[in-house]
Amino acid sequence: MKQSQAALVVTQASTSGYFENMEVTTSFPWQKARASFDEINNVKMGTLGSISSKTHEILSIKKTLTGLEIVSVNSTGGANIAR
Repeated sequence: MKQSQAALVVTQASTSGYFENMEVTTSFPWQKARASFDEINNVKMGTLGSISSKTHEILSIKKTLTGLEIVSVNSTGGANIAR
């Protein structure tokens, strides 16, 4: 962790991340749900350029006797590198 923090300082990097297009679909009685969202992450490294990543995530969730369980995760997308 300390090494990665030092690398961010040396490269004068900044990071940001956020979620958008969040949607939860369920029906009555609630036993299963589907959650989907886009996750966007950006790393800017001064004169070295930047890396942007946008993924679309879909989670299938079910209710159990002890709480919630993620049944499956589907992720599409990836990184773009700009100089």
